[in-house]
Amino acid sequence: MLSMQRCEPIRQLQAAAQPGAEVYNRHARLYGRKHDRFLRIAGGATQSAVEGMLSAILEPGLKILDAGCGTGRLGGFLQTMEPGIELTLLDAAPNMLSRIVNAKARTIEGSVTELPFGDGTFDAVICTWVLETLAEPHAGLAELMRVLKPGGTLCMAICIEPEQPIDLITRIFMRRVKTRWQGHQLPLADLEASLRSAGGTQVRVRRDRVTAAIFARKRNRVDPSGNGGEACRASRLPASSQATSRQSPAAAQS
Repeated sequence: MLSMQRCEPIRQLQAAAQPGAEVYNRHARLYGRKHDRFLRIAGGATQSAVEGMLSAILEPGLKILDAGCGTGRLGGFLQTMEPGIELTLLDAAPNMLSRIVNAKARTIEGSVTELPFGDGTFDAVICTWVLETLAEPHAGLAELMRVLKPGGTLCMAICIEPEQPIDLITRIFMRRVKTRWQGHQLPLADLEASLRSAGGTQVRVRRDRVTAAIFARKRNRVDPSGNGGEACRASRLPASSQATSRQSPAAAQS
């Protein structure tokens, strides 16, 4: 029989392979430091794009959901920019929620694929570094759009399949993201198609090497002309975000 000492590494590997909240519960204490490393190596530009976009639309009373909030750092940042927002933080891992210290918000334990809110609850929905960890990312995207008000703003940051070969360090690191954090690199074109099917319009993409920031609005109503939502009210996306972002080939062809 194996000794308890020899069995421990096996248990650790088994735990790392478990999907969902259990992985993040186990790593909650060191999550902040590890996430900072991820941003330095792969996701920093995308995170900055999301923060810039959100800073431009903040106003008192804006109802914001951060779905898959982790330890709430992004929500805390937003409240320093506009203390008057109404912030809701949701995560499936209770150990992550317990480490929220810099955000004054309603905190809820729940799944992105089964959000415990009514249709059209929020003015803005944020989902950063979450969809790629889900077994059904397109179902999660549909839920994000469901709880968003018509005309509301969706901001996402995701890991994506690269268009060009990437350097060895990034390739090794992204493999570690997959094995430890259940993070897969999603096909960007498929995600954009799902977003539009779920009611997204005026989609903007800022693509980096292996990550992307996606901004969109929810259509106010079905556009009978079929021109991609031009009947909706003017976009709340700031001009700076539109100028610095570029559409992917899939978006340009839609």
